Amino acid sequence: MRLVYYFLATCKIRPAFTDYKGCVVSSDVDVFDLTAYQVEPYALSLDEDGNTYLHGPAPANAETNHYRDQYSDANVVKLTMYRYASLTANSANAFKNFESKLIIVDPECNDLKLFFGNLIGNNVVSLQS
Repeated sequence: MRLVYYFLATCKIRPAFTDYKGCVVSSDVDVFDLTAYQVEPYALSLDEDGNTYLHGPAPANAETNHYRDQYSDANVVKLTMYRYASLTANSANAFKNFESKLIIVDPECNDLKLFFGNLIGNNVVSLQS
């Protein structure tokens, strides 16, 4: 037991980095501006019988490309991982149409992108984070 106390007394235990100090993130106004940005809703193309021209993953890709084009002039918004998680807690698709304009910032200020609701890219963080 004495060895454990000695170890804890001599180690400098740092708390996990979760305050995002030094990270560049967007303000509440920037997030609101993105969500209020005026766009044309996506309408799936149908033939005269009401059948879709696209099948399989093509309709989802067409919708993604439509919104990417619609939001091309909108400003990019950077959200912390915690803020993104809280805003999408009740609906994983809350930011589905805005993915091309969202960057998620991890606790060490690394930028992550979204693709179909999933974080993509490589991310290496320290053990403390």
